[in-house]
Amino acid sequence: DSLWDHGTYRVEESKGDSLFTQKWVTTKKTFPVVKKKARLTLRGFEMIEGKHYFKTYAPTVRPETIRLIYALAAILNLRLYQCDVSTAFLNATMDTVVFAKIAPGMRSHDKFGPEIAKYTNPVLRVLGALYGAKQAQRRWFGVFSSFLVDVIGCKRCIKDTCLFVLRNHLDFLILALYVDDNLYGVKEVNGNLKKWF
Repeated sequence: DSLWDHGTYRVEESKGDSLFTQKWVTTKKTFPVVKKKARLTLRGFEMIEGKHYFKTYAPTVRPETIRLIYALAAILNLRLYQCDVSTAFLNATMDTVVFAKIAPGMRSHDKFGPEIAKYTNPVLRVLGALYGAKQAQRRWFGVFSSFLVDVIGCKRCIKDTCLFVLRNHLDFLILALYVDDNLYGVKEVNGNLKKWF
């Protein structure tokens, strides 16, 4: 349902555009409890540079930065938290027009099924940065870093673009972003940070 909730696709009539295939990737986690997960991915290896994507590079935090956060946490008595952003890439949008074939199981889905049935030759226009798309990580980094800088008011570090710091009379936050995970340290969650963390 997260694909539907995030508005990842829009069903359209096929106009003869090149269509990408999708694949269900399933995982089984056994610790601490048995949990099965399924993720629908775009088969990005079919994408053509210059047509379906332009830039793919997205920075990741440097190991020295992680050690710096641990040291600052010890010196400044910060609380450290690790956070995994659920369905992170789906929060970003695609920067190119990409169409995909209907994935197995989507026709019987209670939300996608009726929408697909309205068309004689339906295809999916990919609106969200779906896992597997070449530019997905870059698009997610842009969305999350803009949120940290523009909404929360963090400053980005010059030496490591994945390190963000917020320091004012109410709040102190230091955050390192690694793909869809982040490590952050705070003195206490108060002021503006209460809304977000």
